[in-house]
Amino acid sequence: MGSFAQRGLIGFSYRFPRLAPGTDVSYGIFLYHMIIVNIFIQTGWAESRATAAAVIAITLIPAYVSTVTAGRWSRKKKAAWEKAA
Repeated sequence: MGSFAQRGLIGFSYRFPRLAPGTDVSYGIFLYHMIIVNIFIQTGWAESRATAAAVIAITLIPAYVSTVTAGRWSRKKKAAWEKAA
């Protein structure tokens, strides 16, 4: 089932590229999701299905903030470095 869902999501992304969000937070999600999951496990809040929705929502916040702040700052520094080189 998972493979079917993954293929469907990828196919949907290629079929409707204009629906893509303007800010790519995938790396931020990669960085922060297990921290949030571990916090939920350690506090004992990982026992319901609603927890998954909460983890996703809470993970998106630091992922977006770090992408907007640190991500854009580092891209500017990289561009300046490449221009100077």
